[in-house]
Amino acid sequence: MEPDGGVEGFRYGLYNAGGSLFNLIIGIALLVALIWIHNRFAWMLLFGLGSSGLCMAALNLIPCRKAALPNDGTNAREARKSAEAVRGFYLVLKTNADMAKGKRLTEFDDNFFSFSENADAGNYFIANIMTLRASQLEELGRYAESHEIFSRINPDQLPAFYGASVILALMFQELVFFGDEASIAHARGRVEAKTKDKFFQNLLKSKHPAYLPFQAAKAAFLDDDTGKAQELIEQAKALAPGLQNPGQEYSIMRMACCLENKWKLQ
Repeated sequence: MEPDGGVEGFRYGLYNAGGSLFNLIIGIALLVALIWIHNRFAWMLLFGLGSSGLCMAALNLIPCRKAALPNDGTNAREARKSAEAVRGFYLVLKTNADMAKGKRLTEFDDNFFSFSENADAGNYFIANIMTLRASQLEELGRYAESHEIFSRINPDQLPAFYGASVILALMFQELVFFGDEASIAHARGRVEAKTKDKFFQNLLKSKHPAYLPFQAAKAAFLDDDTGKAQELIEQAKALAPGLQNPGQEYSIMRMACCLENKWKLQ
């Protein structure tokens, strides 16, 4: 998934639509092949596969911002809005690729995740730049600066996945790095405001190791269940290596250690 070259030559449209175009081409080819097919079973099979390919291409290429995770068409539309959005698209792909090779957020240059003062945080590609910079600052121990950037992002303007990730990041910081009464009250309010949000609640139950530290923080400091929190942390530590992404594994282990250190200080 690593993009070729730098952001200046990033052909985000073709890169983003590659899978959908493949489905479209294969779907059309299978339907055209029906002209020469006379076996009933084979005809029905190819028709089903070809139609499915066209449907999948259409579902991915027609913009649908309300989806929890944007599709190809929505990505292209959002990236087209500004050069900074294109850069955000590129940085997400580049960062994920580098972290899969073992690079940590703290090893990226300070300016790598820079963004303009009037950045449009409602564009999720630009919000991703801000999120990466905030996460980098968190790993550097600059918690107040990190929290300030996260707070500039309005989760309600973003697709459910990105919005929920921002809320969880703010909750974790307020519970673990700040921990005063006001911060805990803010964290509790964020979670309670999403009680009826099925997607957010599903993340609080997800078994993916990236979400287990957030669940552990909630269990320890909002639910007062340190036993459950410790169990979640142990699960995160056991599952993180299976991601085969050393950079992400480091981030999960760091959050787990921060939680355990917080317990020791109490």
